Amino acid sequence: MATFSQIVTSMINYILGKKPDVDTSVGTVLRDVTIECPANEITNLYTEIDTTREMIAFYDNASLLTTDQLDSIANNYGLTRSSATTATGQVRFIKYTIPTSDIVIPQGTIVSTSSTTNQTSVNFYTLSQITMSVTSYIYDSVRAYYYVNGDIQCTAAGSSGNVAADTITTFSSLAGIDLVSNILPTTGGSDSESNANLAGRIRTKLMGNNYGTKNGYISLVSTISPIVEVMAVGPNDPGMLRSEYGGKVDVFVRPSSYSAGLVSESENIVFVSGTNTYVLTYQPIRVSSSATVTGTYLGSAHTFVETSDFVLSADTGQESGSNRAADSISWVGNKPDDGTVFTITYNSVGYIATAQDLIDGDTYHILTADALVREAERALVDATISIVKLTGYTLTSVSSSVTSAFTSYITALPLGSSLDESDIVNAIYNNAIGVDSVILPFTLFQKRDLQGTHVDVDGRIEASKGQYFGVGTLTISVR
Repeated sequence: MATFSQIVTSMINYILGKKPDVDTSVGTVLRDVTIECPANEITNLYTEIDTTREMIAFYDNASLLTTDQLDSIANNYGLTRSSATTATGQVRFIKYTIPTSDIVIPQGTIVSTSSTTNQTSVNFYTLSQITMSVTSYIYDSVRAYYYVNGDIQCTAAGSSGNVAADTITTFSSLAGIDLVSNILPTTGGSDSESNANLAGRIRTKLMGNNYGTKNGYISLVSTISPIVEVMAVGPNDPGMLRSEYGGKVDVFVRPSSYSAGLVSESENIVFVSGTNTYVLTYQPIRVSSSATVTGTYLGSAHTFVETSDFVLSADTGQESGSNRAADSISWVGNKPDDGTVFTITYNSVGYIATAQDLIDGDTYHILTADALVREAERALVDATISIVKLTGYTLTSVSSSVTSAFTSYITALPLGSSLDESDIVNAIYNNAIGVDSVILPFTLFQKRDLQGTHVDVDGRIEASKGQYFGVGTLTISVR
Protein backbone atom coordinates (compact mmCIF):
# COMPACT_ATOMS: atom_id res chain seq x y z
CA MET A 1 0.00 0.00 0.00
CA ALA A 2 1.44 3.36 -1.08
CA THR A 3 2.91 5.74 1.51
CA PHE A 4 2.40 9.53 1.58
CA SER A 5 5.79 10.09 -0.08
CA GLN A 6 5.06 7.54 -2.77
CA ILE A 7 1.68 9.15 -3.53
CA VAL A 8 3.28 12.63 -3.74
CA THR A 9 5.99 11.34 -6.08
CA SER A 10 3.43 9.62 -8.28
CA MET A 11 1.33 12.78 -8.54
CA ILE A 12 4.37 14.94 -9.34
CA ASN A 13 5.45 12.54 -12.09
CA TYR A 14 1.95 12.58 -13.55
CA ILE A 15 1.81 16.41 -13.57
CA LEU A 16 5.30 16.74 -15.05
CA GLY A 17 4.34 14.26 -17.74
CA LYS A 18 1.60 16.67 -18.77
CA LYS A 19 3.41 19.98 -18.01
CA PRO A 20 7.19 19.44 -17.84
CA ASP A 21 7.94 23.09 -17.05
CA VAL A 22 5.64 23.36 -13.98
CA ASP A 23 7.35 24.09 -10.65
CA THR A 24 6.39 21.38 -8.12
CA SER A 25 9.04 22.15 -5.52
CA VAL A 26 8.26 22.28 -1.77
CA GLY A 27 6.48 25.49 -0.76
CA THR A 28 4.83 26.23 -4.06
CA VAL A 29 1.06 26.61 -4.23
CA LEU A 30 0.87 23.70 -6.66
CA ARG A 31 2.81 21.45 -4.28
CA ASP A 32 0.92 22.45 -1.12
CA VAL A 33 -2.63 22.66 -2.45
CA THR A 34 -2.85 20.43 -5.50
CA ILE A 35 -0.41 17.66 -4.60
CA GLU A 36 0.19 17.24 -0.86
CA CYS A 37 -3.33 18.11 0.33
CA PRO A 38 -5.11 15.33 -1.61
CA ALA A 39 -2.11 13.02 -1.07
CA ASN A 40 -2.63 13.32 2.66
CA GLU A 41 -6.34 12.40 2.38
CA ILE A 42 -5.54 9.49 0.08
CA THR A 43 -3.03 8.26 2.68
CA ASN A 44 -5.73 8.40 5.36
CA LEU A 45 -8.07 6.40 3.15
CA TYR A 46 -5.37 3.81 2.56
CA THR A 47 -4.87 3.54 6.33
CA GLU A 48 -8.58 3.01 6.93
CA ILE A 49 -8.78 0.41 4.16
CA ASP A 50 -5.77 -1.38 5.63
CA THR A 51 -7.32 -1.30 9.10
CA THR A 52 -10.59 -2.67 7.77
CA ARG A 53 -8.75 -5.44 5.96
CA GLU A 54 -6.88 -6.32 9.18
CA MET A 55 -10.15 -6.41 11.14
CA ILE A 56 -11.72 -8.79 8.65
CA ALA A 57 -8.63 -10.99 8.52
CA PHE A 58 -8.30 -11.29 12.29
CA TYR A 59 -11.93 -12.19 12.82
CA ASP A 60 -12.53 -14.46 9.82
CA ASN A 61 -9.26 -16.39 10.07
CA ALA A 62 -9.10 -16.80 13.85
CA SER A 63 -9.86 -20.52 13.63
CA LEU A 64 -6.93 -21.02 11.23
CA LEU A 65 -4.36 -19.46 13.57
CA THR A 66 -2.63 -21.22 16.43
CA THR A 67 -3.07 -19.79 19.90
CA ASP A 68 0.56 -18.62 19.86
CA GLN A 69 0.09 -16.82 16.54
CA LEU A 70 -3.02 -14.98 17.69
CA ASP A 71 -1.43 -14.20 21.06
CA SER A 72 1.46 -12.55 19.21
CA ILE A 73 -0.95 -10.48 17.11
CA ALA A 74 -2.92 -9.46 20.21
CA ASN A 75 0.30 -8.45 21.95
CA ASN A 76 0.94 -5.93 19.16
CA TYR A 77 -2.21 -4.12 20.26
CA GLY A 78 -1.61 -4.35 24.00
CA LEU A 79 -4.07 -7.22 24.49
CA THR A 80 -3.59 -10.58 26.19
CA ARG A 81 -5.71 -13.69 26.13
CA SER A 82 -7.95 -14.06 29.18
CA SER A 83 -6.80 -17.00 31.26
CA ALA A 84 -8.97 -19.86 32.46
CA THR A 85 -10.59 -19.28 35.84
CA THR A 86 -11.04 -21.70 38.71
CA ALA A 87 -14.38 -22.85 40.11
CA THR A 88 -15.14 -22.31 43.78
CA GLY A 89 -17.91 -23.36 46.15
CA GLN A 90 -18.68 -24.79 49.56
CA VAL A 91 -18.65 -28.30 50.91
CA ARG A 92 -20.23 -29.74 54.05
CA PHE A 93 -18.24 -31.94 56.41
CA ILE A 94 -20.86 -34.13 58.03
CA LYS A 95 -21.06 -36.20 61.22
CA TYR A 96 -24.08 -38.34 62.09
CA THR A 97 -23.60 -38.08 65.86
CA ILE A 98 -23.08 -34.98 67.98
CA PRO A 99 -19.37 -34.03 68.23
CA THR A 100 -17.77 -34.97 71.57
CA SER A 101 -14.32 -33.61 70.69
CA ASP A 102 -12.86 -31.10 68.25
CA ILE A 103 -12.42 -32.30 64.67
CA VAL A 104 -9.84 -30.32 62.69
CA ILE A 105 -9.99 -30.41 58.90
CA PRO A 106 -6.64 -29.06 57.62
CA GLN A 107 -6.30 -26.42 54.92
CA GLY A 108 -5.68 -28.14 51.59
CA THR A 109 -7.83 -31.19 52.34
CA ILE A 110 -8.86 -32.78 49.04
CA VAL A 111 -12.50 -33.57 48.27
CA SER A 112 -13.66 -34.92 44.91
CA THR A 113 -16.47 -35.99 42.68
CA SER A 114 -16.71 -39.70 41.99
CA SER A 115 -15.03 -41.01 38.86
CA THR A 116 -16.98 -43.11 36.34
CA THR A 117 -16.16 -44.94 33.15
CA ASN A 118 -17.26 -41.86 31.23
CA GLN A 119 -15.88 -39.07 33.40
CA THR A 120 -12.81 -38.58 35.56
CA SER A 121 -13.12 -37.19 39.08
CA VAL A 122 -12.83 -33.45 39.72
CA ASN A 123 -10.70 -32.49 42.71
CA PHE A 124 -11.14 -29.54 45.09
CA TYR A 125 -9.17 -28.38 48.12
CA THR A 126 -10.21 -26.51 51.26
CA LEU A 127 -9.06 -22.89 51.33
CA SER A 128 -8.58 -22.70 55.10
CA GLN A 129 -8.56 -24.85 58.20
CA ILE A 130 -12.07 -25.85 59.33
CA THR A 131 -12.96 -26.99 62.83
CA MET A 132 -16.06 -28.81 64.04
CA SER A 133 -15.88 -28.37 67.79
CA VAL A 134 -18.14 -29.54 70.57
CA THR A 135 -19.70 -26.06 70.59
CA SER A 136 -19.32 -24.97 66.97
CA TYR A 137 -21.42 -26.90 64.46
CA ILE A 138 -24.77 -26.73 62.67
CA TYR A 139 -27.54 -29.29 63.05
CA ASP A 140 -29.66 -30.17 60.02
CA SER A 141 -32.94 -31.41 61.50
CA VAL A 142 -34.28 -32.53 58.13
CA ARG A 143 -31.31 -34.74 57.29
CA ALA A 144 -30.55 -35.49 60.96
CA TYR A 145 -26.83 -34.78 60.93
CA TYR A 146 -24.27 -32.28 62.26
CA TYR A 147 -22.00 -30.32 59.92
CA VAL A 148 -19.66 -27.41 59.25
CA ASN A 149 -19.16 -25.67 55.91
CA GLY A 150 -15.85 -25.00 54.23
CA ASP A 151 -14.85 -22.96 51.19
CA ILE A 152 -13.27 -25.01 48.40
CA GLN A 153 -11.53 -24.33 45.11
CA CYS A 154 -10.94 -26.63 42.16
CA THR A 155 -7.38 -27.85 41.73
CA ALA A 156 -7.51 -27.12 37.99
CA ALA A 157 -8.80 -24.08 36.13
CA GLY A 158 -11.56 -24.50 33.56
CA SER A 159 -15.29 -25.05 33.16
CA SER A 160 -14.90 -28.70 34.21
CA GLY A 161 -14.75 -27.42 37.79
CA ASN A 162 -18.41 -26.37 37.62
CA VAL A 163 -20.01 -29.48 39.10
CA ALA A 164 -23.58 -30.18 40.17
CA ALA A 165 -24.87 -30.11 43.71
CA ASP A 166 -24.37 -33.28 45.78
CA THR A 167 -21.65 -34.63 43.47
CA ILE A 168 -18.63 -33.92 45.72
CA THR A 169 -18.80 -37.01 47.91
CA THR A 170 -15.28 -38.46 47.99
CA PHE A 171 -12.67 -37.44 50.58
CA SER A 172 -9.52 -38.63 52.27
CA SER A 173 -9.94 -40.30 55.64
CA LEU A 174 -10.80 -37.74 58.29
CA ALA A 175 -11.29 -39.03 61.82
CA GLY A 176 -14.80 -38.23 62.97
CA ILE A 177 -16.16 -37.15 59.57
CA ASP A 178 -18.73 -39.50 58.06
CA LEU A 179 -19.61 -37.75 54.79
CA VAL A 180 -18.92 -34.73 52.60
CA SER A 181 -21.32 -33.11 50.17
CA ASN A 182 -21.75 -29.86 48.25
CA ILE A 183 -25.33 -28.68 48.70
CA LEU A 184 -24.94 -26.12 45.87
CA PRO A 185 -23.16 -26.35 42.50
CA THR A 186 -19.62 -25.01 42.25
CA THR A 187 -19.35 -22.01 39.96
CA GLY A 188 -16.91 -19.56 38.40
CA GLY A 189 -14.83 -21.99 36.34
CA SER A 190 -14.19 -20.90 32.78
CA ASP A 191 -11.90 -22.05 30.00
CA SER A 192 -9.15 -19.94 28.47
CA GLU A 193 -10.43 -17.32 26.02
CA SER A 194 -11.07 -18.80 22.58
CA ASN A 195 -9.40 -17.58 19.40
CA ALA A 196 -12.73 -16.26 18.14
CA ASN A 197 -13.32 -14.12 21.24
CA LEU A 198 -9.76 -12.82 21.29
CA ALA A 199 -9.98 -11.97 17.58
CA GLY A 200 -13.19 -10.07 18.32
CA ARG A 201 -11.38 -7.99 20.94
CA ILE A 202 -8.56 -7.28 18.50
CA ARG A 203 -11.14 -6.09 15.99
CA THR A 204 -12.74 -3.82 18.58
CA LYS A 205 -9.30 -2.45 19.47
CA LEU A 206 -8.65 -1.59 15.83
CA MET A 207 -12.03 0.11 15.54
CA GLY A 208 -11.65 2.05 18.77
CA ASN A 209 -9.10 4.76 18.02
CA ASN A 210 -11.64 7.55 18.61
CA TYR A 211 -12.41 7.45 22.32
CA GLY A 212 -15.60 9.47 21.92
CA THR A 213 -17.27 6.66 20.00
CA LYS A 214 -18.95 3.54 21.37
CA ASN A 215 -16.11 1.34 20.15
CA GLY A 216 -13.66 3.84 21.57
CA TYR A 217 -15.03 3.43 25.08
CA ILE A 218 -15.06 -0.35 24.63
CA SER A 219 -11.48 -0.40 23.37
CA LEU A 220 -10.21 1.84 26.16
CA VAL A 221 -11.87 0.04 29.09
CA SER A 222 -11.11 -3.45 27.70
CA THR A 223 -7.42 -2.89 28.49
CA ILE A 224 -8.11 -3.15 32.23
CA SER A 225 -7.81 -6.51 34.00
CA PRO A 226 -9.97 -8.52 34.76
CA ILE A 227 -12.51 -6.95 32.36
CA VAL A 228 -13.36 -9.31 29.48
CA GLU A 229 -16.54 -7.77 28.04
CA VAL A 230 -17.71 -4.17 27.68
CA MET A 231 -20.98 -2.66 26.46
CA ALA A 232 -21.42 1.09 25.95
CA VAL A 233 -25.01 2.36 26.17
CA GLY A 234 -25.81 5.89 25.06
CA PRO A 235 -28.81 8.15 24.39
CA ASN A 236 -31.87 6.76 22.58
CA ASP A 237 -30.97 3.27 23.79
CA PRO A 238 -33.60 1.40 25.88
CA GLY A 239 -30.80 0.35 28.23
CA MET A 240 -29.93 3.95 29.12
CA LEU A 241 -31.64 4.67 32.43
CA ARG A 242 -29.82 7.81 33.59
CA SER A 243 -30.98 10.03 30.71
CA GLU A 244 -32.92 9.51 27.51
CA TYR A 245 -31.29 12.59 26.04
CA GLY A 246 -27.69 13.35 25.12
CA GLY A 247 -24.63 13.82 27.29
CA LYS A 248 -24.55 10.50 29.19
CA VAL A 249 -22.93 7.15 28.43
CA ASP A 250 -23.12 4.03 30.62
CA VAL A 251 -20.16 1.68 30.14
CA PHE A 252 -21.07 -1.75 31.51
CA VAL A 253 -18.16 -4.10 32.21
CA ARG A 254 -18.00 -7.82 32.96
CA PRO A 255 -15.07 -9.51 34.76
CA SER A 256 -13.45 -12.83 33.86
CA SER A 257 -15.09 -14.36 36.94
CA TYR A 258 -17.42 -13.08 39.65
CA SER A 259 -14.65 -13.11 42.25
CA ALA A 260 -11.96 -11.55 40.04
CA GLY A 261 -10.66 -8.07 40.78
CA LEU A 262 -12.06 -7.74 44.29
CA VAL A 263 -10.15 -5.54 46.73
CA SER A 264 -10.37 -5.88 50.51
CA GLU A 265 -11.26 -2.54 52.12
CA SER A 266 -11.56 -1.50 55.74
CA GLU A 267 -13.08 1.60 57.28
CA ASN A 268 -14.12 2.94 60.66
CA ILE A 269 -17.62 4.34 61.16
CA VAL A 270 -19.12 6.04 64.19
CA PHE A 271 -22.42 4.42 65.16
CA VAL A 272 -25.17 6.91 65.99
CA SER A 273 -28.24 5.62 67.75
CA GLY A 274 -31.29 5.85 65.51
CA THR A 275 -29.24 5.64 62.30
CA ASN A 276 -29.26 2.04 61.10
CA THR A 277 -27.96 2.39 57.52
CA TYR A 278 -24.49 3.66 56.51
CA VAL A 279 -23.28 4.10 52.93
CA LEU A 280 -19.78 2.67 52.53
CA THR A 281 -16.85 4.60 51.09
CA TYR A 282 -15.38 2.27 48.50
CA GLN A 283 -18.00 1.74 45.79
CA PRO A 284 -19.31 -0.51 44.42
CA ILE A 285 -19.02 -3.35 46.95
CA ARG A 286 -19.56 -7.07 46.52
CA VAL A 287 -22.56 -7.62 48.78
CA SER A 288 -22.57 -11.38 48.18
CA SER A 289 -19.10 -11.85 49.73
CA SER A 290 -18.75 -12.00 53.48
CA ALA A 291 -17.87 -8.93 55.53
CA THR A 292 -16.31 -8.70 59.00
CA VAL A 293 -17.59 -6.15 61.49
CA THR A 294 -16.12 -5.54 64.93
CA GLY A 295 -16.92 -2.93 67.55
CA THR A 296 -18.19 -2.39 71.07
CA TYR A 297 -21.40 -4.02 72.29
CA LEU A 298 -22.66 -3.62 75.86
CA GLY A 299 -19.30 -2.16 76.81
CA SER A 300 -17.16 -5.03 75.50
CA ALA A 301 -15.29 -5.79 72.29
CA HIS A 302 -17.58 -7.75 70.00
CA THR A 303 -17.64 -9.40 66.58
CA PHE A 304 -21.01 -8.88 64.94
CA VAL A 305 -22.68 -11.60 62.89
CA GLU A 306 -23.74 -11.03 59.30
CA THR A 307 -27.44 -11.64 58.56
CA SER A 308 -28.50 -11.71 62.22
CA ASP A 309 -26.80 -8.42 63.28
CA PHE A 310 -26.16 -6.65 59.98
CA VAL A 311 -26.71 -7.01 56.24
CA LEU A 312 -25.00 -5.54 53.19
CA SER A 313 -27.34 -4.02 50.60
CA ALA A 314 -26.71 -3.17 46.95
CA ASP A 315 -27.86 0.13 45.47
CA THR A 316 -30.57 -0.51 42.85
CA GLY A 317 -30.72 3.04 41.52
CA GLN A 318 -29.58 4.55 38.23
CA GLU A 319 -25.93 4.66 39.31
CA SER A 320 -25.76 1.15 40.76
CA GLY A 321 -22.59 -0.81 40.12
CA SER A 322 -20.49 2.37 39.73
CA ASN A 323 -18.17 4.32 41.99
CA ARG A 324 -21.15 6.65 42.56
CA ALA A 325 -23.30 3.84 43.97
CA ALA A 326 -24.71 3.85 47.50
CA ASP A 327 -24.10 0.26 48.61
CA SER A 328 -24.51 0.12 52.38
CA ILE A 329 -24.47 -1.72 55.68
CA SER A 330 -27.69 -1.85 57.69
CA TRP A 331 -28.09 -2.94 61.31
CA VAL A 332 -30.89 -5.45 61.91
CA GLY A 333 -29.97 -7.07 65.25
CA ASN A 334 -27.37 -6.34 67.92
CA LYS A 335 -25.92 -2.86 67.35
CA PRO A 336 -22.73 -1.13 68.49
CA ASP A 337 -22.95 1.07 71.54
CA ASP A 338 -24.03 4.62 70.74
CA GLY A 339 -21.11 6.89 69.83
CA THR A 340 -18.59 4.06 69.46
CA VAL A 341 -16.64 3.20 66.34
CA PHE A 342 -17.27 -0.02 64.44
CA THR A 343 -14.81 -1.37 61.88
CA ILE A 344 -16.05 -3.07 58.72
CA THR A 345 -13.90 -5.03 56.31
CA TYR A 346 -15.51 -5.85 52.97
CA ASN A 347 -14.73 -6.42 49.29
CA SER A 348 -15.04 -3.63 46.75
CA VAL A 349 -15.02 -4.09 42.98
CA GLY A 350 -11.68 -2.39 42.44
CA TYR A 351 -11.50 -2.38 38.66
CA ILE A 352 -14.58 -0.12 38.41
CA ALA A 353 -12.73 2.80 39.99
CA THR A 354 -9.68 2.05 37.85
CA ALA A 355 -11.74 2.18 34.66
CA GLN A 356 -13.57 5.33 35.75
CA ASP A 357 -10.30 7.09 36.53
CA LEU A 358 -9.01 6.16 33.07
CA ILE A 359 -12.07 7.58 31.30
CA ASP A 360 -12.05 10.72 33.46
CA GLY A 361 -8.36 11.40 32.87
CA ASP A 362 -7.36 14.39 30.75
CA THR A 363 -6.19 12.17 27.89
CA TYR A 364 -9.51 10.44 27.24
CA HIS A 365 -12.22 12.53 28.88
CA ILE A 366 -14.84 13.83 26.44
CA LEU A 367 -15.85 17.25 27.72
CA THR A 368 -19.51 17.00 26.72
CA ALA A 369 -20.08 13.41 27.91
CA ASP A 370 -20.79 12.04 31.37
CA ALA A 371 -19.40 8.51 30.93
CA LEU A 372 -20.05 6.25 33.90
CA VAL A 373 -18.38 2.85 34.26
CA ARG A 374 -20.73 0.33 35.86
CA GLU A 375 -20.28 -3.28 36.82
CA ALA A 376 -22.59 -5.43 34.75
CA GLU A 377 -25.10 -7.21 36.95
CA ARG A 378 -24.97 -10.99 37.18
CA ALA A 379 -28.56 -12.24 36.80
CA LEU A 380 -28.93 -15.71 38.28
CA VAL A 381 -30.83 -18.36 36.34
CA ASP A 382 -32.84 -20.84 38.40
CA ALA A 383 -33.88 -24.02 36.63
CA THR A 384 -35.29 -27.43 37.43
CA ILE A 385 -34.78 -29.80 34.51
CA SER A 386 -35.90 -33.41 34.14
CA ILE A 387 -33.71 -35.76 32.11
CA VAL A 388 -34.32 -39.29 30.85
CA LYS A 389 -30.96 -41.05 30.61
CA LEU A 390 -29.69 -43.67 28.21
CA THR A 391 -29.05 -47.20 29.44
CA GLY A 392 -25.50 -47.74 30.69
CA TYR A 393 -24.99 -44.34 32.26
CA THR A 394 -25.20 -43.58 35.97
CA LEU A 395 -27.54 -40.97 37.42
CA THR A 396 -24.60 -39.07 38.87
CA SER A 397 -22.56 -38.93 35.68
CA VAL A 398 -25.51 -37.70 33.61
CA SER A 399 -26.48 -35.09 36.22
CA SER A 400 -22.94 -33.77 36.44
CA SER A 401 -22.55 -33.67 32.67
CA VAL A 402 -25.86 -31.84 32.16
CA THR A 403 -24.90 -29.34 34.87
CA SER A 404 -21.58 -28.67 33.15
CA ALA A 405 -23.29 -28.20 29.76
CA PHE A 406 -25.89 -25.85 31.28
CA THR A 407 -23.28 -23.80 33.12
CA SER A 408 -20.86 -23.54 30.20
CA TYR A 409 -23.61 -22.42 27.83
CA ILE A 410 -25.25 -19.69 29.88
CA THR A 411 -22.05 -18.24 31.33
CA ALA A 412 -20.61 -17.85 27.81
CA LEU A 413 -23.54 -15.71 26.65
CA PRO A 414 -22.67 -12.03 26.13
CA LEU A 415 -24.21 -9.08 27.90
CA GLY A 416 -27.87 -8.43 27.16
CA SER A 417 -28.64 -11.92 25.82
CA SER A 418 -31.93 -13.78 25.77
CA LEU A 419 -32.11 -17.40 26.92
CA ASP A 420 -34.63 -19.95 25.68
CA GLU A 421 -35.37 -23.40 27.03
CA SER A 422 -34.69 -24.67 23.51
CA ASP A 423 -31.18 -23.15 23.62
CA ILE A 424 -30.44 -25.08 26.80
CA VAL A 425 -31.87 -28.31 25.37
CA ASN A 426 -29.63 -27.92 22.32
CA ALA A 427 -26.57 -27.31 24.54
CA ILE A 428 -27.40 -30.39 26.61
CA TYR A 429 -27.79 -32.66 23.57
CA ASN A 430 -24.54 -31.37 22.03
CA ASN A 431 -22.35 -31.36 25.13
CA ALA A 432 -23.74 -33.71 27.80
CA ILE A 433 -23.37 -37.48 27.92
CA GLY A 434 -26.01 -40.16 28.41
CA VAL A 435 -29.06 -38.00 27.64
CA ASP A 436 -31.96 -39.72 25.94
CA SER A 437 -34.49 -36.89 26.27
CA VAL A 438 -35.20 -33.61 28.07
CA ILE A 439 -38.69 -33.13 29.48
CA LEU A 440 -40.36 -29.86 28.40
CA PRO A 441 -41.35 -27.44 29.67
CA PHE A 442 -38.83 -27.11 32.49
CA THR A 443 -40.38 -27.44 35.93
CA LEU A 444 -38.77 -24.10 36.86
CA PHE A 445 -37.12 -21.49 34.64
CA GLN A 446 -36.60 -17.97 35.96
CA LYS A 447 -34.17 -15.07 36.39
CA ARG A 448 -33.21 -13.40 39.68
CA ASP A 449 -31.63 -9.93 39.80
CA LEU A 450 -31.54 -6.87 42.05
CA GLN A 451 -35.09 -6.03 41.04
CA GLY A 452 -36.53 -9.39 42.08
CA THR A 453 -37.57 -12.66 40.44
CA HIS A 454 -38.76 -12.87 36.82
CA VAL A 455 -40.36 -16.06 35.55
CA ASP A 456 -39.98 -17.11 31.94
CA VAL A 457 -42.40 -15.98 29.25
CA ASP A 458 -43.09 -18.78 26.74
CA GLY A 459 -39.87 -20.48 27.76
CA ARG A 460 -37.67 -17.38 27.46
CA ILE A 461 -35.90 -15.12 29.94
CA GLU A 462 -33.96 -12.03 28.94
CA ALA A 463 -31.01 -10.14 30.37
CA SER A 464 -31.13 -6.36 30.24
CA LYS A 465 -28.38 -4.38 28.49
CA GLY A 466 -26.27 -4.31 31.65
CA GLN A 467 -26.75 -7.94 32.72
CA TYR A 468 -25.16 -11.30 32.04
CA PHE A 469 -26.33 -14.73 33.13
CA GLY A 470 -24.94 -16.83 35.96
CA VAL A 471 -26.02 -20.11 37.53
CA GLY A 472 -28.51 -19.77 40.38
CA THR A 473 -30.31 -22.75 41.88
CA LEU A 474 -30.01 -25.61 39.40
CA THR A 475 -31.78 -28.90 40.01
CA ILE A 476 -31.20 -31.76 37.58
CA SER A 477 -33.60 -34.71 37.99
CA VAL A 478 -32.45 -37.84 36.15
CA ARG A 479 -34.42 -41.02 35.69
